[in-house]
Amino acid sequence: MNGSKKLESLRARYWAAVAFLAGGLLAWSAYRATVLSLAHDEARSFLRFGSAGPKAIFDPDRYDASNHVLYSLLSWLCTSAFGSGELAIRLPSVVAGMFLVFAAARFFQVLAGYSALAFGGVLALVLVPLVMDFSVAARGYGLALALSLWAWARMAESPGVPRRRVLLELGIVQGLAVGANLGFVFPNLAFSIVFLGLLLARG
Repeated sequence: MNGSKKLESLRARYWAAVAFLAGGLLAWSAYRATVLSLAHDEARSFLRFGSAGPKAIFDPDRYDASNHVLYSLLSWLCTSAFGSGELAIRLPSVVAGMFLVFAAARFFQVLAGYSALAFGGVLALVLVPLVMDFSVAARGYGLALALSLWAWARMAESPGVPRRRVLLELGIVQGLAVGANLGFVFPNLAFSIVFLGLLLARG
């Protein structure tokens, strides 16, 4: 009983700390997204794709590696609803930054439990300056990282053969991650191969 209470206490403190970190990062990213001018690549991608709508975003004749398809679509939705200010253009990244904290927390919790080591892993990942910039920039890197981490956490927490619902979730989330940034096809493919190999080894 005492062990159960201790685990519940550790769980509560862990997720409270994660929520505090996520809220702080959300506030900081929203502030930076509001006051920083758009960089050249952000403006170019938005003007060519995000502001043009789904027809341009999904047009195969306008293929461009700078078109992070899922991000462009979300940016178009946000600016359609809130206008074309810096914060609206960057809003998907700002929200994805908060989601990234929870995805990282789930990933490290699977690896190290509700421990200081797990929370230290979260801090070490999300407070890297480049990752924090991804939580502001109007690009798909941060969104793709958050979605990928969520999928990897789901893989790591599956000790046996998962249900079909979990496999479907993994496929959808990893597909969205690649849609947010095509470069993430490589780490997701590598994790998927290892995961499927482990499933086959388990029978």
